[in-house]
Amino acid sequence: MTRIEEKGIPLRHRLRLGLALLSLATVASLMSPGAAFGREVGPATAPKLPDFSDVTQASKDSFKPKATAYFWLLNYDGKLRFDDAAGGKGDDLTTSGDVGVPKGKGTPGMEFELVLSDTHILRADVVKQSFAGNMVRERPLLVNGVSYPAGATVSGTFDYLMVTPSYGYRFDQNEFGYLAARGGFSYVSLNGSITTADTPTNGLSHQLFAPFLGFEFSYSPAPWIGVRFDIDALPFGATPYLNGMALIIIRPTKKLEGALGWRYLSVGDEQARYSFTSTFDGPLATLALSF
Repeated sequence: MTRIEEKGIPLRHRLRLGLALLSLATVASLMSPGAAFGREVGPATAPKLPDFSDVTQASKDSFKPKATAYFWLLNYDGKLRFDDAAGGKGDDLTTSGDVGVPKGKGTPGMEFELVLSDTHILRADVVKQSFAGNMVRERPLLVNGVSYPAGATVSGTFDYLMVTPSYGYRFDQNEFGYLAARGGFSYVSLNGSITTADTPTNGLSHQLFAPFLGFEFSYSPAPWIGVRFDIDALPFGATPYLNGMALIIIRPTKKLEGALGWRYLSVGDEQARYSFTSTFDGPLATLALSF
C-alpha cells in the first residue's frame, strides 16, 4: 500500500482538526440565545407556582365551629285553653290580659354552628324562658273545670325550653355571601300553672316537636360588616311554627363578631283537652366567637 502524505500537516491531522472545528460550531449554535432548530427561543423564565388567591371564604371556613351568645329583649304573648275531663270547654285566656304577665323580659340564649364544608352547615339554638304574672280578675274565668271568680287575684307561671337543631345547604354562594335552604325541628317543653289563694292549681306540662323548612340569606359588602336574614315555617300539620330573624353584623376581627337585630317566633299545639299558641318577638343582641 502506498502512503499518501503531503508536505506540511499530514492529511490525517487535517481531517481530525476539521472534525473538531465542526463539533465546536455545532455546540456553540445550540447554546446561543438566538436561532435553534429554525425557531426563536425566548429568555428563560422561572416555573410558575400554583395560584391560590381565588380560594373562596366558604372554603377557608370549612370545619369551623362557632358559638353565639345572645340576649333577647322579648315580648311574650300566650293564648291558652284548658278543658275539663268531662269535655266541658274552658275559657280562652291570654297571658298578658288574663294573667298579667309583663312584656319586655330579657332572656339569654345560645346558638352553636359547625360548617362542615363549603355547602353544609349544622346549627343548634337553645333558649330557656320563664314568665310570671298576677292580676285581679274583672270577669270569671273557667280553666280545666275550675272557676276563678271576678275580683280574685290570679297568678300564673309559664316556663319554656326550646331546642332547635337544623341542617343548612348553601346552594348559591360567592365571596360576598350565600343563600341557603335549611330544615330541622324545634323541641318545645312548656310547663304552666294558674292558681289563686282559694282555688287549686291548674297545671299544664306539654312537649312537642315542630318540624320546619326555611331559608337563610347572608350578604357582606365588606369583610367587617354584613347582614343575615332567616325565615322558617312549618309546611304541614296542625302545629303552627314561624321563626324570622334579621341581623346587622359587625366583625372587628376574623374570630369575633357582634350583631343587632330583631327576632319573631310563634309556636303552638292543639290537643283534645287543651291548646296553646305562644308568640315571642323583640330586639336581640348577639356576640359570636369562631374557633
